[in-house]
Amino acid sequence: MTDLLKARPVQIWWLAVGMGITRPLCALLVLWFAMFPVPTVEAATRLTFDDGLTLVIQDSDFEADTLNGWFLDVAIYRDDRLLANIARVDITSRKNVSNGRIHVDRLEIENFVARDGGKIGKAFLKNFSVKNINDLSYEDLSALPDDFSAGIYALEAHDDDVSIWLDRLETTPFKRDVLPSGQSLISHSGFRFDGFRLKPKQASGNQVSADEIIALTGTDILSLSGAVDQRFFDAGMFTGTKVSMRLVIDKVGALGLTLTGRVQTNILELLLAAPSTDDQAEEELGELLMVNSALDEAVLELRDAGVLDRMMQFGAEEKNISKEAFRAELNQQLFDALGSVFPREGAALANGVSAFLDKGGTLRLSATPDAPVPLISLATFFMVPDAAVQHLKIRAIQSH
Repeated sequence: MTDLLKARPVQIWWLAVGMGITRPLCALLVLWFAMFPVPTVEAATRLTFDDGLTLVIQDSDFEADTLNGWFLDVAIYRDDRLLANIARVDITSRKNVSNGRIHVDRLEIENFVARDGGKIGKAFLKNFSVKNINDLSYEDLSALPDDFSAGIYALEAHDDDVSIWLDRLETTPFKRDVLPSGQSLISHSGFRFDGFRLKPKQASGNQVSADEIIALTGTDILSLSGAVDQRFFDAGMFTGTKVSMRLVIDKVGALGLTLTGRVQTNILELLLAAPSTDDQAEEELGELLMVNSALDEAVLELRDAGVLDRMMQFGAEEKNISKEAFRAELNQQLFDALGSVFPREGAALANGVSAFLDKGGTLRLSATPDAPVPLISLATFFMVPDAAVQHLKIRAIQSH
């Protein structure tokens, strides 16, 4: 839990823009500072590192005084084996003389082509500061400033089992806030992606086969887009948090989830200050978090874009009955299941879900209590499910 609060998404998205790409490029920047103390234009430069990594740059124009410039036709080798080529690298950065750190305003690559055929049209990192770019660490990344962002575009990758394409992946520019203790908190982060397409090979041993995707979508390619957004905000003695997620699957439907809650601010400060290596302290703070946190609202929305009708048809064919008969059987199982768990409230919940199964459209499942509900008390609702539905105001509503 502590690690999640300590900007774990930063680490995830650093990997997403390609640690294998950015590390040699950043190392290139550092070595360039050391090798060329004056503005330099150089051709066919070869840089070799202790770990067997070699960069060969055909052309460049880099000003060490301003830490700005570009590199053309960069080849990346490891142990004399070609790993990838990059058509262009652009760097805009500045060096802080007082502390030796390097602030990179923008690092961008164009036309990355891996030896195995993988491609990236463009990728960038914007507004980050590190002490030693040749040895990036999580501590550096957790201190990312406001407006840090990253992006990757026109990605393509293939292997024996699957082909993947991605049109765009971008992080939301980071925003930071300061808690009463003076600790810094990433108050806004997130990402979005568009045009992610996955196509399994017919003969592959993947868990998701080409036939299953055809059955699900009517085509042999699974196409997705989505976004995640997280915000922290002031809520008096508490720090509120809102997480929103959305996933759209072409020719299937969409899923949206919004969770809003709060944690007592002094407990959040303890969590942020706790060393991530102390498992016992982390466990104790996790218990404190359960006692001093609350749920404000939870909403799950499902939108059908044709997959329900296909599922009904497949189910009917498996049982050798009509689609209407299969739908009626499924609805009866739904009412029986919810009625056994929620004797008084089950029918109302089942009505909404049943209407969604019959008519499609959108199903909204929500919990909107009148006042924030402590997380520790949610466990007691498992013993009295009907009371949970009433107290949390759980509803299931279908709409078009």
